Amino acid sequence: MTRRLQRLVQMFSLSPDDMAVEAMAFSSITRDERIRLVHKSISAEVKNLVAPRFQSALTQSKRWHPVFRQLLLELWSFLPDHNLNYVDKMSMGHGVEVRVPLLDPRLEEFVSELPLADLITLTETKRVLRHSQKGRLPDEVLDRPKQGFGVAFRSWLHGPGRELLEDVTSDSAIEARGLFDPLEVRGLREEFLNGRDVKSEEHTSEL
Repeated sequence: MTRRLQRLVQMFSLSPDDMAVEAMAFSSITRDERIRLVHKSISAEVKNLVAPRFQSALTQSKRWHPVFRQLLLELWSFLPDHNLNYVDKMSMGHGVEVRVPLLDPRLEEFVSELPLADLITLTETKRVLRHSQKGRLPDEVLDRPKQGFGVAFRSWLHGPGRELLEDVTSDSAIEARGLFDPLEVRGLREEFLNGRDVKSEEHTSEL
């Protein structure tokens, strides 16, 4: 069983709330593996810990369709904390002031009222966005696969950054912080350096 399939099977065995939160992990490392990484002295405290922003979104969307629940979680967390964070840093680094038109509150409010079938089907993602731009953008742009906004961390950590990786994840460094289990971190590091893909999966919204 592939790691991706293993993770999907695990997710579908969770409660609706836990599944929604787990889907936001964007990691090939399973939930159980992440829990084992935490130091034994605090693992019980963090095992079922949910960030307040996530908990608020889960409460508000209790009776929503899973897709709409996921959209709310992304809107309140991944979008500002990850995607827009990257955009802001990259643009300011080049002296460019960026505006994100598809996040206009009026547009977001309009889209939030659309039926699910206008957003995604079994064969088409970002449906209303693609259809709205027909004739404005070339088909090869509208129909191309999604492209992540990633950084080449893996090649860097296998190359010039390897010494730093080994230093900050050494048994003594991990033990001194008291947050993670040194043996589990060592195993994860060795698997990574030996070629197992343990990266956080590149993520851009499919909707």
